[in-house]
Amino acid sequence: MQTTMLYSSVYNSTNMFNIETGARYHHLPVPVFDCLNLKQIGVLGSGCNGHVLLVEDAITKFNFAAKVFSFTYSDSMKSKRRLHTFHRECGILQSIKHENIVEVVLGAVGPSYGVIMLQYFPDGSLNNHISNIPDDLARKYFVNILSAVQHLHLKRIIHRDIKPHNILVKNQDVFLTDFGLAERLPAESNFVIGFAGTDIFVAPEVLASKSNHVGPYDGLKADSYAMGIYLWCLLAKSTPSLNTKYWVNLKNLIDSGKKFDPMLVECARLLLLNDPKERLFVDDLMKGLKNGTCKYEQFCQDEESKFCHQ
Repeated sequence: MQTTMLYSSVYNSTNMFNIETGARYHHLPVPVFDCLNLKQIGVLGSGCNGHVLLVEDAITKFNFAAKVFSFTYSDSMKSKRRLHTFHRECGILQSIKHENIVEVVLGAVGPSYGVIMLQYFPDGSLNNHISNIPDDLARKYFVNILSAVQHLHLKRIIHRDIKPHNILVKNQDVFLTDFGLAERLPAESNFVIGFAGTDIFVAPEVLASKSNHVGPYDGLKADSYAMGIYLWCLLAKSTPSLNTKYWVNLKNLIDSGKKFDPMLVECARLLLLNDPKERLFVDDLMKGLKNGTCKYEQFCQDEESKFCHQ
């Protein structure tokens, strides 16, 4: 990607830009944009941590997505949590580089703002295209994100919010984004505690932790299940609801004459297992695809009790 020298380095704790004190994220334009010769030209979205803005480099005319965090709250603990989230996301983005993960361009922080500059994707998220994905692209889109998640897991990072809304499209490629909920796992354990993610895109054990305060659970296996739901979205050309019975739905589609890539059906079978102990790790699935050990089975012969029917 061609950029000015300004964008050649990513965030680090010793290279911070001074952002005007006292400004709040809804008082736009953001002061840091003036420091970087950027102009806000739109709003791409918003979330629990702030806004994602579309900005333009005044010199090169390149567009970027700017994720803006506000640290100015009367509740000092909330400000500290937001600052911690900003530093955690910057640190994770700085440590990963993969052809199917959105590239971080720059991070800047000051007394009242944090900004993460990312590649801009004018085609938006996969969720906007899910009903029109050609069958021949479904396999590529799945394997691309599977490879990205494998890269994260090998670095002991879990994403915790894999869904079509957090996958961006450019030409015929897809890119994983939004690491606001991502966490680093300790070397000695895969387990995490507490709910994180979006209700309809999380594993059953994660959803249970929201209401029953159960836990801990395997964070890697939770991402595996989310990959299974993502694959279901590609096959069904739809997004689920809390009542979606993924496996029953796929079986009904096949019984009705719908043709699916056998490899993708087998991957769905291995990822959508209700019991995380039986569910495959992303790394193992990726290795199986590469060496040809993932074999298609008539999943209608499997015991339905093994699969989660949310």
